[in-house]
Amino acid sequence: MFDSFKATIAGDPRLDLQPQRELDYYAEQSRALTTVIRVFGTFVTLILSIGAVFGAMNTMYAAVAYRTREIGTLRALGFSRVQAS
Repeated sequence: MFDSFKATIAGDPRLDLQPQRELDYYAEQSRALTTVIRVFGTFVTLILSIGAVFGAMNTMYAAVAYRTREIGTLRALGFSRVQAS
């Protein structure tokens, strides 16, 4: 049915129309917004990933700093680095 409609529109020289299906029309209209959302989402993901890495590093450094006295005592007793960790 769409093909016959398209042929009718194309056959009439008075009409300067480009027939397209509704889904194609909405896909074309939303393409720019989709790109903006994708770029913004990638940016937010990058920022949150960097924050997660710094949070994990902070947690690990805090765990080692909390155990410094314990690790020092074990090292003084003769434990090696591998055994003390």
